[in-house]
Amino acid sequence: MILSIRHTALSLATTAVMMAASLTTLAFAAPIVVDRITVGESPTAVAFSPNGKKAYVTNTNSGTVSVINVKTGDVVDTIDVGLAPVAVAVSPNGRYAFVANYGDDTVSMIDNRYGETSYGFEVGDAPTSVAFSPNGKKVYVSNTESGTVSVISMKKGLVDTIDVGAAPNSVAFSPNGKKAYVANNGDGTVSVINVSRGVVTTTIDAGVQARFVAFSPNGKKAFVATTDFDLGGVSVINVKKGIVTDTITLSSLPVSVAFDPRGKTAYVSTAESSSLDGDNGSVEIINVATGDVTGTISFNGDYPQQVAISPNGKRAYVAQFNGGVSVIKVR
Repeated sequence: MILSIRHTALSLATTAVMMAASLTTLAFAAPIVVDRITVGESPTAVAFSPNGKKAYVTNTNSGTVSVINVKTGDVVDTIDVGLAPVAVAVSPNGRYAFVANYGDDTVSMIDNRYGETSYGFEVGDAPTSVAFSPNGKKVYVSNTESGTVSVISMKKGLVDTIDVGAAPNSVAFSPNGKKAYVANNGDGTVSVINVSRGVVTTTIDAGVQARFVAFSPNGKKAFVATTDFDLGGVSVINVKKGIVTDTITLSSLPVSVAFDPRGKTAYVSTAESSSLDGDNGSVEIINVATGDVTGTISFNGDYPQQVAISPNGKRAYVAQFNGGVSVIKVR
């Protein structure tokens, strides 16, 4: 009888351990590609609507933006914009999408109520990035060949131009909206803009060819994708101190960075070549707390561009220049 009880207890304990292991496996399952969505020609950038129901994809060589129903994975609309669109951002209220058109030095404004381009702004030379302030009142546009950031007021239109570093390639607002970081590809710096004053207050040395910048959701860190065409990495900026406190080495050259909504994980799209020749690329997964690369998702010959995470943190979309949009199941 005692043996039977002991055996039963052991079996229950074993079952509990197995169940716990199974739950752990499910909770921390490795992200995988679950879908590929066909969009326009040469997709480069992705942005989700605030409610996560739609995703907007710039198609550089088509001069269009594809609108994806995230639930079904279907392209529900294709909107004409300017020449060579390379970046897109959606307003915090979801009403507008702004598109940076590299080829004709404009920004297109899409009114999502009607699904069409309703207005355009002339900005600096070769705009490459566009970002909404958290309150939705301003839009910042980095102009690579002008070395400037154009400031668009949602009420007044183009209201200011701010000089930054050489060849600014990416711009992002801090979550509290007080600062904007501009990654300058030409001189490896990050220009820190005081948003209320509209001036650069600090310049941070971030590494060779700072390509892309993103803030963690809590605003304490900023990740900057840097590369010298031989080695790639992410420079970690302590926002409070305004200095680089760590450098994370990657296996390939980084293109963009996105944080999951909880701020625990960052996804970095990478490519093994600086040219658009179809070399292999990947998405590398970083533990934000430790700076460790915990996983890699490989893409075969499709040159990953921007990666974006859905607001609920369940999906990552990757625009691939030589392909469509890959959908990664994150959790």
